[in-house]
Amino acid sequence: MDDQNQQNNFILHSIIDSLSGWMKFIGIYTIVIGAITCIGIITTAIGVPLILAGIALTKGAKSIKSYKEYNSPYTLNDLFTSLNKYFKIQGILALVGIVLSIIYIVFILFISVMAINGFFQAY
Repeated sequence: MDDQNQQNNFILHSIIDSLSGWMKFIGIYTIVIGAITCIGIITTAIGVPLILAGIALTKGAKSIKSYKEYNSPYTLNDLFTSLNKYFKIQGILALVGIVLSIIYIVFILFISVMAINGFFQAY
């Protein structure tokens, strides 16, 4: 039974190491993309939330590493709080992107219909 418990702990620690590594990588990547996006004046509205999301994810990576070391429920709470913040920001940005895409498509369709009407009225 003790061997089974050690094997489970090894697998859990391996998964936590992998997860925290990927979380840190994606968090840093998101921060860099947010910083690049902030170069433009208008695109700063997208860049700043990306930076905040990246910071939250890297903080979550530190929390999960800390949980592995100390097995503290407080660090687990920090992990879930950070992940909640990351996914909330990403979700809001996704919804804004969907709405803007729909508005853009409607605008292009409207301009196309107006151009076709103008073309047929000319001939």
